[in-house]
Amino acid sequence: MSPSHFSNYNHNSDKITTMTFKQIFLLSIFTLFSYADVQVLLSKDETNYLKNKKEINICFSPKGLPLLGYKDGQNIGILPEIMSLVEKEIPLPFRYVPVRTWKECIELSKEKKVDIAAMIITSPNKHLHLMPSNKVLDGFIGIATKINEPFFNELHNLDGKKVAFIRGQVSVQQLVKYKFPDIDIVLVDSIDDGLKLVAKGKVYGYADETYSLAYNILNLYNNELKIMNRVNERPISASIGVHKDKIELLSIINKAVDAVDEKKIRDIIHSWISVRVENGFDYTFLMQIASFLLVVLLVSLYWVKKLLKEVGKRKEVEYELQKFNNNLEKEISLKIQEIHYKDAMLLEKTKLAAMGEMIGSIAHQWRRPLSTLHINV
Repeated sequence: MSPSHFSNYNHNSDKITTMTFKQIFLLSIFTLFSYADVQVLLSKDETNYLKNKKEINICFSPKGLPLLGYKDGQNIGILPEIMSLVEKEIPLPFRYVPVRTWKECIELSKEKKVDIAAMIITSPNKHLHLMPSNKVLDGFIGIATKINEPFFNELHNLDGKKVAFIRGQVSVQQLVKYKFPDIDIVLVDSIDDGLKLVAKGKVYGYADETYSLAYNILNLYNNELKIMNRVNERPISASIGVHKDKIELLSIINKAVDAVDEKKIRDIIHSWISVRVENGFDYTFLMQIASFLLVVLLVSLYWVKKLLKEVGKRKEVEYELQKFNNNLEKEISLKIQEIHYKDAMLLEKTKLAAMGEMIGSIAHQWRRPLSTLHINV
């Protein structure tokens, strides 16, 4: 090969290498920006599944705020905001299908006209055609009653009482019915209808998840109703319902749910709770604080009374001790005086005895000469 040919070969080789690097760089940039928002790592089958779909159809239970509401033609509430977090983890948009009832949403999912029904209870799952995803959030079932109703502790307290449920919420009915088997079920079309019946005294209570109960009571029935008690002691897990034939979609949803930060979900719930509390004064919370302060006051009074009683006993003992000390001092003084008197008497007797002995001696000394004189006379 001539030098000129060798030079041309090197030039062309450098040019090809430069083009290859440019192509790789541009391809990398394109890939980076194309999947910048994608957080989950999808398998080949999952990627192919999404390529064949333009969008993921989803429907919600139209219960109202705080779970789901509408403003300016947009879905608002806890569920849409949580699903928005899940949507950001998937490189495919969600399309929300409007429904009038939860039953309609379930029927659409059976007919595969929607891919996702949100939310369903994770366990026990009452919708056999749907597979629950990994847990999205926890919740409790509560019973709302009039604010003057006494709290109950035993199951038989609800025997024969009328409790309202939203029509179609079979899972909630079964959970409450399992714990309170003798209740009289009344079906309503909305949470507002159920709470109105409670406020008017036509039913004893209305059962639903506590998010909706707290939101609606504190915004609409703040001074009339309260949440009596939780039906379930442990939280109920809620999941995204995916049709059982769409295994790849369920796997994708599970990865997206796992990628969502749980703190963000808690922040969403707390944001709606804080808005709810600002719209009304929470007398229940005030009563709890007042009850706590009353208990503290009673306990304090009890201990103060007990302490005063102990102080009184101690003062009484100290008084008795002082009295005893004073009596003891008097007795000691009397004993000392008595001893001094006895000592003086003993000394006087000693002197008299000595004087008697001396007189006796003198008499003896005089007796002999007197006797002699007497004889001589």
